[in-house]
Amino acid sequence: MSVRVKVPSGANGMILSEWLVSSGYQLSAHCGGRGVCGKCRVKVITGAFGDKNSPGDLLQPDREGYLLSCRAVCLCSEAEIILPDTGGTGLTEFEKKSFGGGGKGYGIAVDIGTTTVAAVLVDRSTGRIIGTQSSLNPQRSFGADVISRISAASAGKLESLRTLIVGEINRMISEFRKSYPDKNADDAVVSGNTTMLHLFCGVSPESMGVYPFTPVFTEMRQESGANFGVEIKKVTVLPSASAFIGSDITAGIAYCGLSELESPSLLVDIGTNGEMVICKGKSSDGKYYCASAAAGPALEGANISCGVGGINGAVCRVTKENGRIKYRTIGDKPVCGVCGSGLIDIIALMLDDEVIDETGYLEEEYRLNGEHITADGKPIDGEVESEIVITQKDVREFQLAKSAISAGIDALSDYAELKPEEIENVFIAGGLGFYMSVENAKRTGLIPSALKGKITAVGNTSLAGAISCLSDKENLNSVARAARNCVSYELNESPVFSKEFIENMVFPD
Repeated sequence: MSVRVKVPSGANGMILSEWLVSSGYQLSAHCGGRGVCGKCRVKVITGAFGDKNSPGDLLQPDREGYLLSCRAVCLCSEAEIILPDTGGTGLTEFEKKSFGGGGKGYGIAVDIGTTTVAAVLVDRSTGRIIGTQSSLNPQRSFGADVISRISAASAGKLESLRTLIVGEINRMISEFRKSYPDKNADDAVVSGNTTMLHLFCGVSPESMGVYPFTPVFTEMRQESGANFGVEIKKVTVLPSASAFIGSDITAGIAYCGLSELESPSLLVDIGTNGEMVICKGKSSDGKYYCASAAAGPALEGANISCGVGGINGAVCRVTKENGRIKYRTIGDKPVCGVCGSGLIDIIALMLDDEVIDETGYLEEEYRLNGEHITADGKPIDGEVESEIVITQKDVREFQLAKSAISAGIDALSDYAELKPEEIENVFIAGGLGFYMSVENAKRTGLIPSALKGKITAVGNTSLAGAISCLSDKENLNSVARAARNCVSYELNESPVFSKEFIENMVFPD
């Protein structure tokens, strides 16, 4: 729900977006405040703002009264704006399987993703999930990807970034205590990519923004919650393997049991980066060959004109039945944009209908016209046409993302001395991986055709791995072993990646 915000005269001289964040408001700023993504728009009701790019001039709203808050400078007079709803729960589902048990009391598992933060209250004695919470990462006010967050931390915003994520986790802990007053958690296990874990710990990730991309720490951290500012007795931060292979991946390796499978297996976490791991099988060398493809944030909703994260109202599924297009939104809410899983479906639909050719050429903007239905297939009255428009730039952004992931899989297979067709088990991780259509992922070339029929969508294995560590301490050792046995491969050094990236820009026939 959008909110009316009064901007006081005391904000004079501050950039509006920065004042909003400092005042505790949720704000999307995918480009990190460069004024190019258009996601931080607010509607001016009363008052005026200066133009950051033209000191001394007023920033003029568009015809509908909107302006970019990252360009607006607060003046000495009060103003009132409408801040669009940018909150949401994100895509956090995962494949449910037994988490074992044997611990005592209750614990909270946390996954800090670049886009989404998720937490689960767990009965440690049984491994049973008692309650779940998730939200979009409030740090998105400083940009949609890890590079933007690293840049913000380097520019003196480290404490602000830490405060945002710690505050969000404390809010979740408080909600659990209100909802389950007789199930008070003492321990928390935190998983996430390496940059997010540095920001959570209040450690600058600046060194990961420049070559040779060296993290300050990768080891497991077990300290009192007070040391992190978290309102819980003890916190365990799971170990990472490198700057781009975080504990979200090492936890996923352990959770999926890659080392226990007889034949070669692949784990791919599809998100802002496409992290991928190959294990050659139980009888092999015991190594995990890892790489990270810079896919960009298109599959997280950023850099897409109508793109949003996994929030209520995001188009998440599109199908065509008997010539009629039908689409669903998260929470069955009115359309507010399209998230990654919906974008994959739309691109596949555009290919099938020959709206775009194999090169991705789009003659004119594509408007998604169809019927809005609920999750159980019932039509939603009053909505006969969506508000989703796909541009040529959107198609190109998708092509860059899907080509990076597909080429990364080919290059990592070559590094592990395997052919893609030799891989027998493919696990697609990440919240997007749980919701996306595998068929449409193959249709668009996001997943190589050689992996057809071998794919299992397992969802948020970072969160699932953290849960397993709460319920059985032996799983902590499994994650630590996975981190030690990871062999990282830089895709920018791979001639296979360069070649396949160019070739995979074209859509499959």
